[in-house]
Amino acid sequence: MHLRYLMSLAALCGSAAGAADNPPKPKALEGIVNCRAIEASAPRLACYDKAAATLVDAADKGTIVIADKSEVQRTRRSLFGFSLPNLPLLGGGKGQKEDDETVVRELATTVVSASPAGYGTWAITVAEGGRWRTSEASRTLTPRTGDKITIKRGPLGGYIANIGGQRGVKIQRVG
Repeated sequence: MHLRYLMSLAALCGSAAGAADNPPKPKALEGIVNCRAIEASAPRLACYDKAAATLVDAADKGTIVIADKSEVQRTRRSLFGFSLPNLPLLGGGKGQKEDDETVVRELATTVVSASPAGYGTWAITVAEGGRWRTSEASRTLTPRTGDKITIKRGPLGGYIANIGGQRGVKIQRVG
């Protein structure tokens, strides 16, 4: 059952990623864009007033979402470790550059809780709410609440965590 669920989720994400290449502009935003073409001042101002009211109404109803860069970056930090499609909503898509400040390359945070997960592995929860699990056994690794943890992208799509200044261990996001 889980496999069927994951396959349908992957197909949905794949189709969303393809559609995100050239997303249509929301109608509420089209009104403002169309007002720019009006040359006379009074009709252009009336058009902008009407379009602005439509945009505010759409935002109030929740049919359009407006987010600033700090909100996008906070969301991307909380989702670090998950494979997500390049959605324009999260700052992805065609216009995103690798040097964009919202791109999260590593997560430097603190351990909120850590517990042994069996066979020398650990289950770790970080301050952003993400749950991680070490994927290799380590006799010397003993993460504690409050330890600093840095999680970086590793080779082949994996992740490496440095916890409390100890050597890096392979880790994967589980929730």
